[in-house]
Amino acid sequence: PSNSSAASDVYKRQNGKLVLNFFYPNPELISKTYGKETIKAKIDKYTFINKSYFVDEVNQIVEYINIQKEKNKVLWKDVFRLAFIYKREFELLLCLAGFKKWKVYGSFDRKPLRSYKQEMIWIIEK
Repeated sequence: PSNSSAASDVYKRQNGKLVLNFFYPNPELISKTYGKETIKAKIDKYTFINKSYFVDEVNQIVEYINIQKEKNKVLWKDVFRLAFIYKREFELLLCLAGFKKWKVYGSFDRKPLRSYKQEMIWIIEK
């Protein structure tokens, strides 16, 4: 199901829970790698590269390209898009959608969220 239908299903159920994880947008990393091909790893004869850039700056949509090369030959390429969402924005979206109870953690073992270097793990209830 789509994300909106999954959230809707949770909202309709009496004791439903929705669990999500987001990474925090890292401004330092974004500014260092924006628009540049970055070598993530070299393993034997393979090179793993990624590149990111905004395709829609107004809506903050970023396109990520991951490439695996052998010498100069592309063996594999994956492209996906995402939009940044921050903790306060997501809390507002939850309120607007009618959710009243949620917790956010910094890891799957429920450690407190203290840094943008952690993931945001959301446990959302009706």
